[in-house]
Amino acid sequence: MTSPYQHPYPYPPQQIVHAKAPSGTPGIVALCLGVPSLLAALFIPILFWWVPLLPSAVAVIIGVIGRGRQYVNRTMSLWGAICGTVALLCCFYGAYALDQAVDEFNREMEQIERELATY
Repeated sequence: MTSPYQHPYPYPPQQIVHAKAPSGTPGIVALCLGVPSLLAALFIPILFWWVPLLPSAVAVIIGVIGRGRQYVNRTMSLWGAICGTVALLCCFYGAYALDQAVDEFNREMEQIERELATY
């Protein structure tokens, strides 16, 4: 005899659904690469302009990828991309300034050579 409170059949097996939560990793990575490369580009722009070049480029790329709809922390991605872009601009300015300084140095050295040749 079965009790009125017992189910005559066992419950069907339940399926476990693993839903993937939206990821915030690209925003964090973009910001973690963009801010230090920006600081490095601002404080050592002339002689070591190449140091923040790769991290800032990666920050821009990952920041743009992180702006997609499937990611959270889209604002962090945006600021990481902005910091990376400004760092890239500082790197290019540092390369340009170094090139101008070397050209000026060469002109000065040629002028000194001409003056010494006249003696």
